[in-house]
Amino acid sequence: MTFEYELKRDMDEVRWQIQECEGKHVQQAIYSTFMDALTQVCFTCGKVRSTILWEGNRSWTPGNEVQA
Repeated sequence: MTFEYELKRDMDEVRWQIQECEGKHVQQAIYSTFMDALTQVCFTCGKVRSTILWEGNRSWTPGNEVQA
């Protein structure tokens, strides 16, 4: 499965999206205390939505798709 990455400005945007998908889609929500970040993986939408900015991350860069 291929996921599209969506950077969200704040956790409220991610929370809103989680609520929109709730009960309709298969999803996982993850909170990182280390990064103080919220991430949603929606398997039905095929999207990862997060407040984590991946710029400079050696394992993934914007524009690349995440393979699962």
